[in-house]
Amino acid sequence: MKKQKNLEIVAIGSPSVLALSESEQKHFYFTLLNRILELYKEKN
Repeated sequence: MKKQKNLEIVAIGSPSVLALSESEQKHFYFTLLNRILELYKEKN
């Protein structure tokens, strides 16, 4: 049986996509779009 790990995340300040480099921004949005499409396909 796989052990579950519980993590606590504490955010300091406000995250900003603009703080990422251009290539990191592209990767972030590409990944986000792919995940949205995956979830859409699962529902249909």
